[in-house]
Amino acid sequence: MESLRVYMRVIAFMKPYWKRLIAVLMLMIVVAVFSGISIGMILPFVNVLFSGGSLDGVEAEESAGGLFGIAAGSLDTVQERVRHKVLSFYAAGSPLETLGRICLSILALYFIKGLCTYLLSVLSVSIEQKVIRDIRNRLYAHLHRMSLAFFHASRTGQIISRITSDVGLVRRSISSGCLAAIRDFLNILVLGGFVVWINWRLALVALIVIPFITLVVAKIGRRLRRYSTRAQEKMADVTTVLQETISGIRVVKAFGMEAGGLVVLYYGGMQVLEGNLLSPDWFLIFLAAMLSIIRPAKTLTQASAKIQEGIAAGKRIFAILDAEPDIVDAPDSVDIDGIHEGIEFSQVSFKYDTSDYVLRDVGFRVKKGQVVAVVGPSGAGKSTLVDLIPRFYDPTEGSVLLDGRDLRDISVKSLRGIMGIVTQETILFNDTVRNNIAYGVEELPLSRVIDAAKAANAHDFIAALPEGYDTVIGDRGMRISGGERQRLAIARAILKDPEILIFDEATSSLDTESEKLVQDAIERLLSHRTNFVIAHRLSTVTNADLIVVIDGGKLVEIGRHDDLLAAGSVYRRLYDLQFRDYSQTLKDN
Repeated sequence: MESLRVYMRVIAFMKPYWKRLIAVLMLMIVVAVFSGISIGMILPFVNVLFSGGSLDGVEAEESAGGLFGIAAGSLDTVQERVRHKVLSFYAAGSPLETLGRICLSILALYFIKGLCTYLLSVLSVSIEQKVIRDIRNRLYAHLHRMSLAFFHASRTGQIISRITSDVGLVRRSISSGCLAAIRDFLNILVLGGFVVWINWRLALVALIVIPFITLVVAKIGRRLRRYSTRAQEKMADVTTVLQETISGIRVVKAFGMEAGGLVVLYYGGMQVLEGNLLSPDWFLIFLAAMLSIIRPAKTLTQASAKIQEGIAAGKRIFAILDAEPDIVDAPDSVDIDGIHEGIEFSQVSFKYDTSDYVLRDVGFRVKKGQVVAVVGPSGAGKSTLVDLIPRFYDPTEGSVLLDGRDLRDISVKSLRGIMGIVTQETILFNDTVRNNIAYGVEELPLSRVIDAAKAANAHDFIAALPEGYDTVIGDRGMRISGGERQRLAIARAILKDPEILIFDEATSSLDTESEKLVQDAIERLLSHRTNFVIAHRLSTVTNADLIVVIDGGKLVEIGRHDDLLAAGSVYRRLYDLQFRDYSQTLKDN
């Protein structure tokens, strides 16, 4: 039942395209019916070849009561009258003219069938593509709503696999599973009905033989799949073994189904020769219809496997879609238009799930417009502290207040709308310089982008690129240098013009010239904003309005540079270990 519910949720993605689905179903019916009619064209074709187009006795038969005017109502008589009706329809002055009519009918028949098949394929593919587009869009939008805790608990490759591989399996379960199963079922229904109508006794022989063959094939198939799995586990000569396995199962299946056809061919042929069951032309039609059932029967048996793959993939997809983000708006949350007074950490403690506390009882206030430098040894909890400001996480205990209001009472969109974040790892995209700077801002004139680039000391190097602001910078901006990447990230933040800036500065890998350009850009970026800086630079620390020293998740010191340096405690030790070496490096250069 659970699998059925999952697959029904997958199928529900097709609901918006119900008109196309109806068209697909109608085309499937037309194609199935025309497949049966095309096989029925064997009747006049064989007769005109072997009887020379003679219609002797047709008129007498027709005068006996019309197409189905048979007193005894026997099936054989019905077939004979159908035969005469078809022949009389195509009858012409000469056998060649009769043959010409038949060939024109076959041409028209296959043209209509081919056209319907083409339209069926186009509509089916359009439904598949729209469904996987909708699923991927849903996944993508939902992932944007998830909190950082979700991504920390999930592997990036796993998430990407859900959007790519698993959605691809869902597409196969729709195309090769659901839609193909309906198509094959209709074909089997039409052709099977045709077979039973022609001769139910001979059809019964086929129905007895084919299931037995199918059981044998299934047993061999399971054994081959076990060999395949064992080969995958061993990973030795896997390609060769799998190729032989897959090829082998196809040969076995083909042999099994065609062997069933040979049994019917022998039995039916023997009956025809003895004159017991059918005339030769009807037997040929029967045989053609029965053999035509084999292909849809094969693919119909494979549809279940495709559907099972889709169900398994659907479970993994819905596991993401059903996951609720940890950070959500409160029912009575309000929008804000900016910061007016400041931000306060009120006895904040935080831990990740069941781990130990990363922050414990942290409390301090920041006034609007201040630059706050957050310093401390590696792993002290600096990044976690600033992650609470845009509500990437909520405090486990205590609260973070903006203008006296708990951040949990403010809508996430409006809160993050007044914030800009520049991370230590510069995030750039395989797009143009212009689009990277203007990321997240729509319909922005180039002049605004240029102004931001100039403020970030990036305009000169951008202008020197082959196509200027339209130059594509490659995946993660790898076609430009590290300092250039940082200046683009700063330009992006300047363009957004946030009231609150969270900045993780890191320039250890930059040369002196690039570092000076970046530092000048940072100073412009920090002006006239409320800034939280995870500081790595001497200048940022010494010029900060407030220095927050975190050690072991606790706020151990807070104040200005000179006061903390004079106190000679944790900050002085950090200064001596880190910043003094940095200062000496600047002097040496």
